[in-house]
Amino acid sequence: MSDTIRKHINDAICNRNYNRQVFIERLGKEIAENLLECGLVRTCCNCDSFDDKREVCTYNNANIRPPAKIIATGCEKHNDLIPF
Repeated sequence: MSDTIRKHINDAICNRNYNRQVFIERLGKEIAENLLECGLVRTCCNCDSFDDKREVCTYNNANIRPPAKIIATGCEKHNDLIPF
């Protein structure tokens, strides 16, 4: 568990006035980012064929922007990012 997640949980437990909606949103975002970084979720965000600057899929030189559902959930053509 990351320090950020621990902090959000601690804030939610210790502070009665803590906005639980904010807690859920922050926690969800943190978990999603951790899953992407670990490679446990395969989406356009961590696909080698996705051009982040132009936000297009370059698989087979397509250079098209995938539908939002594909960006969020990935596709069968996903290529893992190579770290070098």
